[in-house]
Amino acid sequence: MREGPSAVGSIREPGAEAGVSASAVRFYVAEEYHQDYIAKNPNGYCPDHSTGVTFAPKTTAQLAKADEDARFDNSALMSGQHIVVIDAEFCPYCEKFKETVANDYRGDVPMHFRMATQLNGLSIESPTWATPTLLFMEDGKEVYGIQGYVEPKTFYKALGAFKLGESEAFDVAFNKSTDSRFCKQYGCHCAIWPLILRCTGLRLRR
Repeated sequence: MREGPSAVGSIREPGAEAGVSASAVRFYVAEEYHQDYIAKNPNGYCPDHSTGVTFAPKTTAQLAKADEDARFDNSALMSGQHIVVIDAEFCPYCEKFKETVANDYRGDVPMHFRMATQLNGLSIESPTWATPTLLFMEDGKEVYGIQGYVEPKTFYKALGAFKLGESEAFDVAFNKSTDSRFCKQYGCHCAIWPLILRCTGLRLRR
């Protein structure tokens, strides 16, 4: 951070007694573009263990949890279509997705939440270091994924493409944008979809 006179707080060093400030560390106000970051970046994501930095030795409980995650049972996702949302603790974008999309979702494609360490047995191509990441899966294999928060309108367009697949309905509704009956069925605004594919980098891999 930039040096400056505007210290706004201090912290205790590890091991110091409560209420005693030992070698106080000064904090400085970040640049303006860092302020209110989530409000300025509504469709962002949170990095999830991307650096691999460990701040303290793992406890026995943490090691047991890591082992449990590595053996997480995803057998229910090995058949049919599923949506997997990679979640994380203390992720505001994850909470925003739950509040605006997941909590009201009533679709017939099951939605599952997983930590990035709980993807055992699944065939995934998308990076898993950003949360939320949405994975549209079929028979345990990723069809496509979206990194970062997505608003309801974009989510349901992606879901429509996922359900239609490479079919006449998909070609008519999403490429030619000429037949409203498919759009009405899946709640999509078809004329916008090719633009979304280009802008978000979504690719159907079936």
